[in-house]
Amino acid sequence: ITEIYDRTSIIPLSYLGYFIIHSPDQAKYVENKLLTIIDQGFAPHFDRGLSYRGRATVANTLVLSKLWYYLRLLNPSESFFRKLDGKIGNFI
Repeated sequence: ITEIYDRTSIIPLSYLGYFIIHSPDQAKYVENKLLTIIDQGFAPHFDRGLSYRGRATVANTLVLSKLWYYLRLLNPSESFFRKLDGKIGNFI
């Protein structure tokens, strides 16, 4: 163990890929990290010339599947979902 994670840490503990959140600052960090992961997932597919159906399939299967995994233990804010909706709308 190289760090001690508690409610004063900015970065939350990650166990088996899940973030264990103890404070609002950690929740904000995870929300921003998830939005970055979503951006990175969409980036290689922007210039592929996919149809509407193809973009929806890529979004659901390749990019947003990672998000569904993390949302099992995270209770994101409403602003997170607004930002996410904007990112999905821009891609599709």
